[in-house]
Amino acid sequence: MNKKIVIVTGTGGDLGTGHFQRMANLAMSINKEKSLSASIFLSSSTHTHGHTHNHTHRHTHEHAHKEDILTERFKDILIEDIPQDSDLIIRDMRDSSIDEMESLKKIAPVLAIDDIGEGKNLADHTLYLLPTPVESANRIKLNSGLFLYGYDFIYGIELLKGKKSIKKDIDAAIYLGFDPDKELVSKIKKSINKNISAILLANGRALSLTGMVIPDNIRYGEILCRSKIVITHFGITMFEAYICGCKIAALNPTLYHNILTDIIYDDFNILYMSDYASFAPDEMFNIIDQNLKIINDKAASVDKILKKIRSNNENFIKYISEVIYGTV
Repeated sequence: MNKKIVIVTGTGGDLGTGHFQRMANLAMSINKEKSLSASIFLSSSTHTHGHTHNHTHRHTHEHAHKEDILTERFKDILIEDIPQDSDLIIRDMRDSSIDEMESLKKIAPVLAIDDIGEGKNLADHTLYLLPTPVESANRIKLNSGLFLYGYDFIYGIELLKGKKSIKKDIDAAIYLGFDPDKELVSKIKKSINKNISAILLANGRALSLTGMVIPDNIRYGEILCRSKIVITHFGITMFEAYICGCKIAALNPTLYHNILTDIIYDDFNILYMSDYASFAPDEMFNIIDQNLKIINDKAASVDKILKKIRSNNENFIKYISEVIYGTV
């Protein structure tokens, strides 16, 4: 008998796109299983750290357009309401409220992922996939065996599976969110030597900043495989860059993101870390130039990346089955 799983997540605002990307991957993977089915309920909540504000249909036209681009491909698994006969609700957002968690629990048991909100203690199960600061000295770190990568990243890597390895011929790739601030992009350009090859990922496209012509059909996953250094904020891109063997420079929108980056700073061998307000282009310029001189032009192993992605998806689905059948 099919067990119905509803994934509650969101996209945009403080959430960014990573939560939706990894839950789209999870839903598509679950739906390959004979005994499980998954759908996604997009919450209209907007989240700030420590607070949850519920709004309905208060998106700007630009925000709505961005969501349409991200979610159109998954319209077959998107639902308007959470079915009352659901067997499990997976909530993947940072800041739950007590009221929200109580409402969800009236429908089905709740698995809360990366939740630091007031409602987290009411969840039936909690799981941390991303590093998370907690009140105690022992900060929660990455659960590397269950980590879920994004759907677009995986799709791009799958297209490369006929190639055992990909040469790293892009010096720097920059991702500052789906629709980055123009002033920030301008400052980033000052941190890039015009003699290197650099690509900006924005609005679902890859744009050449310096040094190379980009094919129209190049995918995000391929860009990460080919990149030596990735400049990005704390989020799913950082973890996808890491398994592609990239060095990482962290440029974060807030001090909170710096705290999260600091948890993995040594493990990920972060080259540089700053928030937007403290960002010094000259300092990043020097760090990138110095590291490009010593980074070996190693190739990314497509087989190794795919093996990690598939193993983690299998581990996660096994974990969900154990949650549903009460063995964890």
